[in-house]
Amino acid sequence: MAYWFCKIDGQSYEPVEFETLQLRAAEGRLRAYDMVFSDGMTDWQQAGTIPGLFALVPPAIPIDMPSVPVPPPLPQPVPPKMEDHRGWVCLLLGILGIGCGLFSVAAWALSDTDLRKMRYGRMKLSGRAITRAGFVLGCSFTLLYILVLSASFVYRLVFTLTQPVHVR
Repeated sequence: MAYWFCKIDGQSYEPVEFETLQLRAAEGRLRAYDMVFSDGMTDWQQAGTIPGLFALVPPAIPIDMPSVPVPPPLPQPVPPKMEDHRGWVCLLLGILGIGCGLFSVAAWALSDTDLRKMRYGRMKLSGRAITRAGFVLGCSFTLLYILVLSASFVYRLVFTLTQPVHVR
């Protein structure tokens, strides 16, 4: 029975039987480019040149052929449909708010709602500037109407309290 010596990564190992060397090759501890030597050989040889040494090694699986079936790709999630912007409506209500305070309040409320939807990605961003303009007009004219109504109320209150009462 012949004993085999091997050098794996430059380190020499004790002599073993051929079957043990085959097991090392099957386990992957002995590779085809590692050096082996046995009685009757004149010099060290690469393990891959020894007939039958890698007989226990299972054949390599081709890289391009998967060993397990590949599941079909998952469907991509469909992004939610975004609402169209109503920037022109907000702007128009803001402009109409010059003449009537109810339009300015509507412009403020509608544009605030639309800007929030744009911020959270539920409405298209293409009308953001127009919607902001409607928001600014709606806020401005609403606050102006509140100021004018408050001043008018205070003026009437002060005016009626300072007038003498006429008795007939």
